[in-house]
Amino acid sequence: MGGRPADGDQILLRQTQQAPSSAVGLLRGKSRRIKPVQGHAAGGSHVWPRRFLLGGIVTSLVSIFVANILFALAWFFWLRQCWRSRRLNLVIPPFGWFFALYAAGVVISIALSPDPLESAINLKKLLQFCMVFLIAALLDRSSVRMALSWIFPVLAASAVYAVLQYFWLLEITPMNRVRGFMSHWMTFSGQLMLGITFLTAQVAFHLGHRPASRWPKSLLAAVPGIVLLCGALVLTQTRNAWLGTAAALLVLAVVYGFESSGRLGRRLFSQWPGRWLYGLRWSAVVVLALVLIFLAMPVHYQQRFWAAFDPEDFTTSIRLELLRTGKEMVLDHPWFGLGPRLVPQRHSDYTNPGEFPPQIYQHLHNNYVQVAAESGLPTFAFWMAMWIVLAADLIRTARRAKADRFLFALSVGGLACLIAFLAAGLFEYNFGDSEVLILLLFFAGAPYAAGKGSPTTLEAERIPASEVAKEKPQPVLLNA
Repeated sequence: MGGRPADGDQILLRQTQQAPSSAVGLLRGKSRRIKPVQGHAAGGSHVWPRRFLLGGIVTSLVSIFVANILFALAWFFWLRQCWRSRRLNLVIPPFGWFFALYAAGVVISIALSPDPLESAINLKKLLQFCMVFLIAALLDRSSVRMALSWIFPVLAASAVYAVLQYFWLLEITPMNRVRGFMSHWMTFSGQLMLGITFLTAQVAFHLGHRPASRWPKSLLAAVPGIVLLCGALVLTQTRNAWLGTAAALLVLAVVYGFESSGRLGRRLFSQWPGRWLYGLRWSAVVVLALVLIFLAMPVHYQQRFWAAFDPEDFTTSIRLELLRTGKEMVLDHPWFGLGPRLVPQRHSDYTNPGEFPPQIYQHLHNNYVQVAAESGLPTFAFWMAMWIVLAADLIRTARRAKADRFLFALSVGGLACLIAFLAAGLFEYNFGDSEVLILLLFFAGAPYAAGKGSPTTLEAERIPASEVAKEKPQPVLLNA
């Protein structure tokens, strides 16, 4: 360990010294690495936790049971590595401190819960969320690429299976819809929503950001993949995922419009209205495309969409009842909530017997109301701050990484996935859906991992200097 560093250490040192300001700001200025592992521990000993972590992320698209086993092995080998090296190899991004406050609020809510044993099961959700810190610490640019090369083929296979379910394997009803490899259509549609969003960002900002003569082969597979995933999403008939996807695509369209016209700088808001209207042109294209897709849907799909605005519709009346019940729970327990996982047990205190079937109260079908009702308003405020800080950090990284197309696409894609997740969460408790949360954490954590090895040379992305020179990126002063 002492004396002259090993070759692997020299390589890591050179990468750190050559990393551009985006990566340095990401990991040194804006994130905190706690005693990073050096020497042998920084080389081969983290291979196994990385492999199990990647395996868990990919297999979560097929089996959450297998994924949890792999995540447990990743934690075990990571702890073993830290013990042997006597150092804690961990990266805490800025939003991690708000997650710590949120976790503390949840723990207090569990301690004060009428049923602490039942509420304590929610602790596994906190441990699952900590996976994003392992992603930032253990993965690098090559690991992220490897994960993406597996995630989208598996997700495409699940979409193909969903098409087979729709036309041949299942008798489709409102309560029995296509679900791919998942056990429920809500979970499957959430995965499709995030996959469509992130893959679109890769096509728009990385794979397709070159002359047509130099498009990579992966682009030729990505575009049909997006079409396949969109088709499967339509077949799920899941309106919250439709809303989340539409919101994310609009965000991507806005970024693409301003970024492609070179107007993504800090003086953007001083250029109203002319340049704003020019930058928003792609948003109009997305809106038009969504309208055409909607008009091409079968009539009963359109009726299902409009039923969301009809308070007399049975499913809509259920959602309104759940919102009313959640509001009463928050008003009754504003500080620490009624306790995690206790909505099914305590709903009878806030409802009229026989008005709605008891099974609808498994959760409140709304992220915001669910978190506030279970853990109280202060914990909810920390939960919201965590997402806001994460979004701000992804925006900051994207603005600093314009010359690094891969990192830029990861950052914008992670931001759009977060917006899709939060938009869909207005009508579904997807924060409690482990398979969806795992995919979101990977997409949002990938920029932290890839930023560690962000290249400074044009050859690393195989983009000719003449193409980059044409872009003429403007300097960004974040604190101006």
